[in-house]
Parts: sequence; C-alpha cells; structure tokens
Amino acid sequence: MKGPQTLLDAENNWQTDLGAWFPGERVVLRGKDLFHELGDYSWMGLLLYGITGREFNEKQIRLFEGMWTISTSYPDPRLWNNRVAALAGTTRSTSVLGISAATAVSEASIYGRRPDIRTIDFLYRAKKQLSSGN
Repeated sequence: MKGPQTLLDAENNWQTDLGAWFPGERVVLRGKDLFHELGDYSWMGLLLYGITGREFNEKQIRLFEGMWTISTSYPDPRLWNNRVAALAGTTRSTSVLGISAATAVSEASIYGRRPDIRTIDFLYRAKKQLSSGN
C-alpha cells in the first residue's frame, strides 16, 4: 500500500520492531527495558545501541565520543554557523530552530571549500597570464 492511506493507517499505531512506549509502565528499545536494562548506558552508548542494536565496549564508545566532539564542537564565533546559532539564542528562539538554522548554513555551498577552489584557480590563471606577458 502506498500514498496517503499508508500515513493514515499509521496515524495512531506505528508498527515497528525497534521499540514501544507503554504509558505509565515502561519504554522498550530493541527488546530491552530502557530504564532497567539500559539505564546505566552513557548517552553515546545508548545512541549506538539504538542505531545498531549492538553493545559497544567503553573504548569503542570513547572513540565515538571523540569523533563526535572533534566533528561537532567548534565554538569559534568566526564560523558562520556558530554565528547563526548564537543569533538564534539571543533572539530567544528554540534550540531546535537555532541548531537547524546553523546546520542549514553549514550545508550551503558557499560555506564549503568551493570558494577556495575557485580562488586558487583564479590565482593560478592570473599568474599564468602575468608570466606570459598578457
């Protein structure tokens, strides 16, 4: 079944094998009770378990935490996306909206290496023309 009917069928009951919430009782994630069996997991350990269904050892979790830190934690205000997030914070926007806006500008082509490549290309061509006497 495809189309709007699929969404309507799942409106009040989303069928999944990953877990379920039983109001007032428990939360199950991949067959384990979130608060009793997974309660001692670190945030990264729980995230990795939720994504993969595998349990990682402490060294592996620390590795992923390190990768997360060096790839997401640059508080430098000169970075455009950090300025966008800061602006959202000063306007009392929601955190989700601020982070979403910052992520959106991070994806922009002008933020990436494309301008640098075009600049280097221009400089090489200009040098070549100057060297040839044009």
